[in-house]
Amino acid sequence: MKIYIYESFKYSHLSYGIKIEEYTGGAKSVNIPEYIDSLPVTTIGAGAFYKCESLFSIKIPNTVTSIGFKAFAYCTVLDSIQIPNSVTSIGNQAFKQCWRLTSIKIPNSVTSIGEFAFSCCIRLKSIQITNPDTEISRGAFFNCSQLESIQIPNSIKIIYENTFDSCNSLTSIQIPNSVTSIGNEAFKQCWRLTSIKIPNSVTSIGDRAFYDCESLISIQIPTSATLGEEVFAKCNSSLKVLGETGAEIKKFSQNTASSQDISGKQQEDDFSTSKILFWFAIFIFIVAALVASFTGISFGNSLLLTVVGIVALIIWLGR
Repeated sequence: MKIYIYESFKYSHLSYGIKIEEYTGGAKSVNIPEYIDSLPVTTIGAGAFYKCESLFSIKIPNTVTSIGFKAFAYCTVLDSIQIPNSVTSIGNQAFKQCWRLTSIKIPNSVTSIGEFAFSCCIRLKSIQITNPDTEISRGAFFNCSQLESIQIPNSIKIIYENTFDSCNSLTSIQIPNSVTSIGNEAFKQCWRLTSIKIPNSVTSIGDRAFYDCESLISIQIPTSATLGEEVFAKCNSSLKVLGETGAEIKKFSQNTASSQDISGKQQEDDFSTSKILFWFAIFIFIVAALVASFTGISFGNSLLLTVVGIVALIIWLGR
């Protein structure tokens, strides 16, 4: 692949246009050109603006259809960006850790938001997704700690793992009837979420999906849904888990693992401790017998000396 230079842009030729490979300038405000070499700029490549820490705003032309992997990741002062209607895909970690972004509108043209695309955008308060067919990938909004609300598109079938994990300011969310599965830790540590209704279309809820949602006091779930481990662990002690009819479901424990898991773990720990103590006692008796046979002192005194000696050794080693 041959790399060309235009102003502060390194670029390459695609069969259908131009791909921005790297921005080498240090400007606070950047306009990506619409055309280079009489060809439209269609792609912002992987890491093209990665760690451009002086970049405050950028204008993307209407010719761009794809924003690549980590394209704007770690642009920590970027506070203004408008994604044009031409863009169809936003790559994995594309805007990761853009700390100053406060709002963003995903245009109707976008059909996919990549994994961890907006993760750790800690000032992002609102996201508008206009296309009901947009697919939201794993961890897309992970640790958007000031995100207060978001509307999930009506055609989403899966809320992938960690999608809204650590969205500490999220107060409400509506899960559409299209959703069939909620992934592991999807809403973990959504501390301000007080109530949520899971539609009857959902057949599975993953491990720790609502883990440490400390303000959650009411959740309605389909009684036929398969639940993972510790789905409601560390939630509010007053949490009520309701079925489709609104009746409380008693069989789920919101604050701990199942009692069977705890019992099994406890038995396993007890068994391991017993084995250690058993072999330690055998060791003491063997040492005491050897001391008694070689010194001529009584076995009782030898046993006492052995215990004292081992205790002294443990204390010395622990200094």
